[in-house]
Amino acid sequence: MGPSHGSSAGPNIRIGAANVTEHKIDVTVVVPTLGRVKESVNLHETLHALDPGPSEIFFVFQDSSEIAEFRSSTNCKRGCSMEIADQSAALARNAGLTDTQTTYIAFIDDDCVPESLDWLSNLVSPLSSPEVGLVTGPVLGWTNASGRLPFLRRAFLLLPPFLEPIGKPDSELSGKAHTVAGGNFAARTSQMKEINGFSAAFGSPSLYEETELALRMKKFYRTSIWFCSQAKVVHNQSGHGGMRTNAPVPSEAFVLGQRKILLEEVYGKSSTTNLRLMTYRLARSLTKCARALLNVTGRRNQE
Repeated sequence: MGPSHGSSAGPNIRIGAANVTEHKIDVTVVVPTLGRVKESVNLHETLHALDPGPSEIFFVFQDSSEIAEFRSSTNCKRGCSMEIADQSAALARNAGLTDTQTTYIAFIDDDCVPESLDWLSNLVSPLSSPEVGLVTGPVLGWTNASGRLPFLRRAFLLLPPFLEPIGKPDSELSGKAHTVAGGNFAARTSQMKEINGFSAAFGSPSLYEETELALRMKKFYRTSIWFCSQAKVVHNQSGHGGMRTNAPVPSEAFVLGQRKILLEEVYGKSSTTNLRLMTYRLARSLTKCARALLNVTGRRNQE
């Protein structure tokens, strides 16, 4: 029986005894990192303090000077830190996936921190249900999330026909979701490997690669995505590092380009896909006009 809507993990959803040994879960945590050595050092300490903790932790660096500084500041040597040649969050996650041998794999961003010591067990537990293929959790402090709507209580929904992410990232309501937070989700390692992980089509910097992955996994395995309200991370809203290292994003042209890649990856290249993109552009334009009008009206009311 799968998780029931409104509970944190659902009935009969527990970590299997075979997957917990000496307060460790049979899971690898992968952290793609760029331009945030100090944050990675702090996150390294936090991940090791989890109870139960992961069997393995991989910090995937995209800069040789940063990995050397990280290793000198922690006891994490070659066994839990690696480097890739290209600066790409998707490729960094895939590099961690390639070396993962555990039953489960979890992803967290370098500017996020688990909110509680049982974060990992809460995140992985729903995967005990065969109906669940991906598990995600709340992202606290994500104040500039573009799809945040005050009247929605659920998190990580997608608005058709152009797959616009909407919802409340810090939702307290567990249940099914349409996509995942790239910096807070878990999956079965074997399934992630079978579908070849994240798509490299988005390039670097990138948006929406986690949405494309989620939709591809749902279609291939016919499983659902579960949002566990107890698997919380705190997003530090870092003003440096990550995508900002590669380019000043997100510009309008960048967002539209990434949305085009998402729609083509999900629906294929066709006239229908082009129509979806045109609709998306129109919707963005109308939204901007509405916001501008509301701002003007608000200023006038204050005068």
